[in-house]
Amino acid sequence: MINVLPSDSNPYYFSRLSELYKQIYSAMLSCMVSYSRSVRVPSQTMDVFSGIFNHILCDNPAVFYVKSFRLVTDKRSGICTFSPDYLYSRAEAMRLADKFRDFLGVFNPLRNANDFDKEIGIHDFCVKKLTYDTSFGPYSHSIIGPILKQSAVCDGLAKFIKLAFDYVGVRSLVVMGQANNPARANRVENHAWNIVRINKKNFHLDATFDMGVTKKQVRYDYFNLSDSWISIDHELPGGLPKCTVSGQDFYAIRNMTASSPSEFIAIIRKNLLQGVKTFVVKFTYLKYSPKTHDELLQIALNQYTRLFLSGVSLSVSMNTSQMVYEFCFT
Repeated sequence: MINVLPSDSNPYYFSRLSELYKQIYSAMLSCMVSYSRSVRVPSQTMDVFSGIFNHILCDNPAVFYVKSFRLVTDKRSGICTFSPDYLYSRAEAMRLADKFRDFLGVFNPLRNANDFDKEIGIHDFCVKKLTYDTSFGPYSHSIIGPILKQSAVCDGLAKFIKLAFDYVGVRSLVVMGQANNPARANRVENHAWNIVRINKKNFHLDATFDMGVTKKQVRYDYFNLSDSWISIDHELPGGLPKCTVSGQDFYAIRNMTASSPSEFIAIIRKNLLQGVKTFVVKFTYLKYSPKTHDELLQIALNQYTRLFLSGVSLSVSMNTSQMVYEFCFT
């Protein structure tokens, strides 16, 4: 048997399947984990098998050593032979599994932390230590990319994050949907992120997008968002657990959210008086327009002048869909 760590006891996508599909899922997973050549299962369409196969990889990111599968159908018996295509020999896969278990030791300090601190630790590791794989290589869609190459695309990163949450004892799942990427001119594209269960509540976490908007400091624009907030620039597939709690995102908890102009002014003054010249504000009371953008910059500059009686240069990095601004006074 090849595995990186104990699997989720009640994996999300498995739990949503019919009894027949659960039997097929279990047989396919058992075949892959035991490194068997094939397994015989009831005949279904290729689309059904592809869907179940993708569910397995999302539920079980530690199955990193299978890239695809082949299917042979016996129409007379109504039986299919499912054969995994393995990336490595069994011995090499076992060696890598040992290496991956050792790699996860970086999260050992989080195992006794509270859920929120576990989430921050995993999120910050990804944003600080990993990069987005623009080569779209063969390893970038699984945990192989983040662990061996320190690089991945969104689904590889989301699977690695689920693996990390499994390791520290937090329930999570991989979401496969679409989104308007703020780092790529809001272009609509297929995208993957996570739902995490923090303190018995469900939230969306998109570390890939936070990686894309991070410039001078780590950003948390997509950290613990509700369905209503994430839906501004993400398209949610059906059947997901509901994320109904707002006001528990990183910026709200750290008092970096402005729900009125007066709160915005208070955040500016607090940071500048403490000598903080680069800081982030999330605006919940307005939407982006060129006019509101100019007004926000003017308010920020006016507050600096009132405090220090001198001029200053101001640059901003902004996520207009989530209305998060990073202000930098120089």
